[in-house]
Amino acid sequence: MLERVLALTMLAGTLAGASPAAADVAPEVFPEHEGTTEVTDGGAGLFQSACTFSHRATDDPIVFPNQPGMAHSHDFIGNRRTDAHSTYDGMVGNPSTCDRFGATAAYWFPTLSNDGVRIKPGVTLVYYRTGALRDQEGIKPIPADLKIIAGSASSTGPQDMRILNWACSGPGPERDLDHVPASCSGEPLRLHFSFPNCWDGKRLDSRDHQSHMAYAWAGDDDRRECPRSHPVALPTLEFSTRWRIDGPLDGVRLASGSPNTAHADFWNTWVQSEMERLTAECIVAGRVCSRN
Repeated sequence: MLERVLALTMLAGTLAGASPAAADVAPEVFPEHEGTTEVTDGGAGLFQSACTFSHRATDDPIVFPNQPGMAHSHDFIGNRRTDAHSTYDGMVGNPSTCDRFGATAAYWFPTLSNDGVRIKPGVTLVYYRTGALRDQEGIKPIPADLKIIAGSASSTGPQDMRILNWACSGPGPERDLDHVPASCSGEPLRLHFSFPNCWDGKRLDSRDHQSHMAYAWAGDDDRRECPRSHPVALPTLEFSTRWRIDGPLDGVRLASGSPNTAHADFWNTWVQSEMERLTAECIVAGRVCSRN
């Protein structure tokens, strides 16, 4: 598996066609973190993939479609052709840095820097889970062309840790935090996102890019239900990305501002037949499906 991930990383660099800028640090792979150890709550249904860094751009095809250079800097993983001019039809089935067949969706998040040095992320682990939803058999595939944002670029304080959290990522248990730790003693810095998993059943996006989606939070018995306003339960999308940073972390910033502004975007440009198959065979059936 490590050889495959390394090959993907080398391919990403080749296709990018250029060496990193002087202010960049090259991406790193963390093979010891491959697997399902981060799945800590909820039902057994799961499929996942490991995705390497693809490219960096001041584009955001959800917030600023057809407006190149209007966004802060983002790091893109997954679909290699994501930019301000991307269209759904132009994205599906294109080359991807994710290691599962059909996983041509696009994901992006603000570029992270430490003391002014931009750091490229290592492998990002992407999970699609049952997510403790009460009606597991009622979960539907994520609709083609759906756009979702987790977190808020305008946040001025720590965000809900159920939506995003920071940690030092080592081989043992991780202590989730609502802020960047002071240091990680040689271990990677990890940022984990959980995306809304309830859809209104109508819109693939909304003016604020949020109101068409909602979270299914746990009830009294720790089983989750979607609100009536957003009745369609979808697989719970989560991903964790990591950066290797030596020394203190008090200089960590995001292109969107302080670490409190962390957010991530997802655009469902999967090969939809694969999304539907995996949802049925893994999520609804309650099976953990390997990446191979």
